[in-house]
Amino acid sequence: MPGTILEMQLRSPDGRTCFLKGIVRRSIKLPIADFKSGMGVELIEKDAVYYELVKSLNKGEVSDMETMVPEFKIVSCPNCHTKNKIPVDKISMGPRCGRCRMPLIIAMP
Repeated sequence: MPGTILEMQLRSPDGRTCFLKGIVRRSIKLPIADFKSGMGVELIEKDAVYYELVKSLNKGEVSDMETMVPEFKIVSCPNCHTKNKIPVDKISMGPRCGRCRMPLIIAMP
């Protein structure tokens, strides 16, 4: 439920534990099993282990990171008008809307 405070523990690859505190900003809970439930959490407290973990993940050069970032296409659902972010390399797989699960119509240039 939005506004709920969460206390979380995150295990880093080297075995240390990060202690985090967050607040739920959005939540989606659907009774239908075919639909994904989820939530968005804003981190409001982070410890030193967390910062070291994030810093270690950012050690790669920028040029390496740019080649790893996939291209996306924003597609509006013809049924519910939700905007969906679709990786370009997944367009051929027949993506569906994240909200209503209707097939998305994607116009290619």
